[in-house]
Amino acid sequence: MAQTIIAAANVVPSMECVTAPCPKCATSMVLAFIVPHPMNTRMEKYTYLCAKCNQTRSYALPAKNSTDPKHSHQIDEVRASDDEKDACKFTARRDFRIAELVIDPLFKKGWLNQSVVKEFAEAKRIDEVLFAITRLAGMPTGAIERLIMRFWSSPVGTLLKEINFNLATIDAIYCARPSNGGLLADDLKETKLEFMKLTRPAAERIMRFYKTQQLSTRQGDV
Repeated sequence: MAQTIIAAANVVPSMECVTAPCPKCATSMVLAFIVPHPMNTRMEKYTYLCAKCNQTRSYALPAKNSTDPKHSHQIDEVRASDDEKDACKFTARRDFRIAELVIDPLFKKGWLNQSVVKEFAEAKRIDEVLFAITRLAGMPTGAIERLIMRFWSSPVGTLLKEINFNLATIDAIYCARPSNGGLLADDLKETKLEFMKLTRPAAERIMRFYKTQQLSTRQGDV
């Protein structure tokens, strides 16, 4: 039995494993959850639960899409879109206090969805659109404002895929921006192509990495 436990303690599960031997009692632990690694976008933290010992054990394993250069590139693009130096060039900051009064009651009651955002976009109420996306995506208003109000690129498609918007809503948001004047340009076409190629699980994974990295950065600044 002692040899079994020693052997179990030295076993590191692969990312395909849904069970792993408990290092304490050698019972098979069940995979409880997977979260992004806080410091390495190519890794994920797998946490297993041993029901017998009532303990958990975590392992850092390669992310399932870490070998996909396309996804790695998209993660880097999303990060770059909110780069501190780039953000300094974006001087237009909006006052979202009125939009917050409109959007937050809808969000808290579970009424904030794609159709509501599309209606605000068609009415050219861009502040409400931006604040709604902020709430649905769980991101800071400044990051959403920079993504939506500037020239569009892959990160916009990734963001809107994550919150499960469709192409009609994307068109409406694009045309709602005052700087756009209702015209469809090449950046919208490229964003929609990226949007259509990307699966929602992949978009969720990319944005999860981004948000975890941002959280780690903010905590490090405290």
